[in-house]
Amino acid sequence: MVPVTNTPLYELSVDSCKNRVYFNAKETLSNPDQVPDFIRDWEDALELVQPGFTLLADLSQVSYISQSLEALTMHVHRVMVEAGIHQAAEVYQKEDVEVHLSKIAQRTDFPLNFFDNVQDAERWLDEL
Repeated sequence: MVPVTNTPLYELSVDSCKNRVYFNAKETLSNPDQVPDFIRDWEDALELVQPGFTLLADLSQVSYISQSLEALTMHVHRVMVEAGIHQAAEVYQKEDVEVHLSKIAQRTDFPLNFFDNVQDAERWLDEL
């Protein structure tokens, strides 16, 4: 596992053997100013994977997606689609988060799959 960044708000790492990006949101973000390096961090992570990569995102600590973060989320989704993402497994605890991100994913052709826990998400990705 190669750490890309570990901030107070999120962690991003890559497992090159699995060709997988791992994202862990440590809390709910309310605006893009909280994460000035977010896009650059994602670009750095994507340089470490090959087309056909997978994503496991743990968003279980996120209680909502603010409107001000929607554009940032869409941008990151598009960057991953352009980089050749195969599948994404995301873990949520709040249905509102799942519904909101599902709508964003539809607009960006992002291959989003929902899970209740990280273990099931990881297992599913490993079986692809």
